[in-house]
Amino acid sequence: MHTARGSLPEADFLGRQGPKGREAVMAQYRIRPYKDGDYKAVRDIFAEGIMEQSSAAFMHLLTSPWTALLLPSLFFLVLVASGSILLALLPVAIVLAVAWVYVRSFSTDYVQLALRTDLRDIRGTYLGAADSCLWVAEADGAVVGLVAAVQPQDPAERGTALELKRMSVRQASRGQGIARALSRTVLQFAQERGYRAVVLSTSVVQRAAQQLYEHLGFQRVATKSPSLLTRLLHLYIIHYHYDIPAVPQPRWVCPSTSCPRGREIVMAQYRIRPYEDGDYEAVRTIFADGIHEVAPAMWSELLKSLKTHLFLLGLFLVGLAASGSILLALLPIAVILVVAWRSMKSIGTDYVQLALRTDLRDIRSTYLGATNTCLWVAEASGAVVGLVAAVQPQDPTERGTVLELKRLSVRQAYRGRGIARALSRTVLQFAQEHGYRAVMLETSVVQRAAQQLYERLGFRLVATECPSLLARLLQFYILHYRLDIPAAP
Repeated sequence: MHTARGSLPEADFLGRQGPKGREAVMAQYRIRPYKDGDYKAVRDIFAEGIMEQSSAAFMHLLTSPWTALLLPSLFFLVLVASGSILLALLPVAIVLAVAWVYVRSFSTDYVQLALRTDLRDIRGTYLGAADSCLWVAEADGAVVGLVAAVQPQDPAERGTALELKRMSVRQASRGQGIARALSRTVLQFAQERGYRAVVLSTSVVQRAAQQLYEHLGFQRVATKSPSLLTRLLHLYIIHYHYDIPAVPQPRWVCPSTSCPRGREIVMAQYRIRPYEDGDYEAVRTIFADGIHEVAPAMWSELLKSLKTHLFLLGLFLVGLAASGSILLALLPIAVILVVAWRSMKSIGTDYVQLALRTDLRDIRSTYLGATNTCLWVAEASGAVVGLVAAVQPQDPTERGTVLELKRLSVRQAYRGRGIARALSRTVLQFAQEHGYRAVMLETSVVQRAAQQLYERLGFRLVATECPSLLARLLQFYILHYRLDIPAAP
């Protein structure tokens, strides 16, 4: 299936998956059982996916509290002993180099083990055993992803549970729903064969994988560290468990089209439609709840920042040297943390109050009374669960050629179902149908899921700004994105 020239690219997946012996055709890709001709591609995709984790694991290591305490302490101790900054930096560099080599070798060893065992004889391992299979995702004639179902290693789970393994998608093909479709292939395969559960394991650094599995309904049941060294490096393996219902789950389908102003599109379990007056309280509440979630995310980012660790450690050492008391040295740190938290909360609260007093005070006139503007809601089970708006940008030079996507928010309980993507594409199609050349938007640096969504839709980061000195001190930035729309056919 190919996208028509000039139309917006589609990235949907169908709820119907391909169990063993059949295939499921998706928009732009299909899922099918493994063939012998896929051998090299499967091994390459798996190896590339694991080796990508080296950088993520190293960054995870750098942001761990132990690292933040060890490296500055090591630096200051050597600096005091030697009086030389260069000599003080040397052991820090050595520790970092050793850590990188270890993290890299950990990934390499894991890849080599897999290539020597189950991925050496793929057909014999996955297609020759009972109730096991390996599927590939194929796009434009090339294999771009894979997943396998096997009997779990724990003998107590065999016969009642299947294990999802070897999930991997090429980097260039991510963000199209392929990993979700592959996962659901395993779930349906297990359900059709009467299994009661599916289990899997992933690493602590694979954040996107964790989000995917949790959105699909997997429950985190255990966290383990393979060795004492990995425990010290804060590298853990997370175990997930999914209970298969007796009847098929609702199948969530991302829309292949969006609803322009004045029409609605009905999807599995939810629909997107223009705003109605009865949606007033729900829209304001969903928006406010979404913004208030930003403060904890800001707090988490601040605490994980290396600059924060260095600043607080330096402040503690200075206070300890000046007072000789650990309690007195901790006091200014506690005060700073309390002030920082209250400041973050106030940023979110002030932003919400401003919006509720301005554009969200009279929603109909703001978004439905002006030319080429609209606000849509996503509705599920008779309740509003999400919203998005299209407005003229504040910059007068861009009006008439660019629309701004604003107020995108989805209730937390309804995330992971493609609603935010569908709402975003609604704005894109609305802009395209009205002859606009681009869509712009803003989001904050801590809204990682939103950034990933926009970038997968084709938005590119064009600017970064800090709204105030306080926000700069708290390392809170606003990111500006833009998507150039192809001309309608």
